[in-house]
Amino acid sequence: IESSPVSSSNGSLVFIGGHNGQLASIKTSTGELCWAFQTSDVIKCTPFAGTSAKHGDILLFGTHAKMLYCLQQSDGKVLWETIVDGNIFSSPFLHQHFTVAATTKGTVYSYDEEGNQKWRSFIGSPIFADLAYVQSNNAVLAASVDGTL
Repeated sequence: IESSPVSSSNGSLVFIGGHNGQLASIKTSTGELCWAFQTSDVIKCTPFAGTSAKHGDILLFGTHAKMLYCLQQSDGKVLWETIVDGNIFSSPFLHQHFTVAATTKGTVYSYDEEGNQKWRSFIGSPIFADLAYVQSNNAVLAASVDGTL
């Protein structure tokens, strides 16, 4: 496991991805598996747990299979999924009504709550670090391996 665990909105569940390609939901009260979602490849990024205006409590995460997923926290149901141009190491995030994610190809993507791409920006070198939202500029900050910010 390389990703960090993240807690659900109410603290009753913890979510974590693994090298087996599985995102697991674990009950914090008992340590029992609540549900598991199987992908086709390794999950290295820390999942993002947040609340969507349209879907309620959601999870966002990416894989080495160039996939970005949005699941319901309660049962692991896929709300949407999309293919991107590279592996996802950095944690995606939700800001207002938009999901933002970055890839090892150096692309930053934004999607609406239905998984429709709104924009993308090519940085030019791999992005491993987590992204940041800069509210004062209404901008997404990405740091790539070549030092580009």
